[in-house]
Amino acid sequence: RRVIRLTLIKGYNMNPEKFVPFIDRASPDFIEAKAYMHLGYSRLRLPRTAMPEHSDVKAFAEKLAKLTGYEVKDESEISRVVLLAR
Repeated sequence: RRVIRLTLIKGYNMNPEKFVPFIDRASPDFIEAKAYMHLGYSRLRLPRTAMPEHSDVKAFAEKLAKLTGYEVKDESEISRVVLLAR
């Protein structure tokens, strides 16, 4: 089984359309869309505002699902993650 994990950074890579060619080519069984977390050394590279809310991740995942034919299968609000599957 194949999984693509997308770490989403607000203001940097939150455009689902740009991921479609990669997903079509890789044809993964699952796609995990998760929020960048403002922790550790990354705090020196990115601002806290780059950390998307769960609602942002969910909206991204739902749009990506429509564009690719995947379905939302699970989510964790506290972890800011949404799982898509065929």
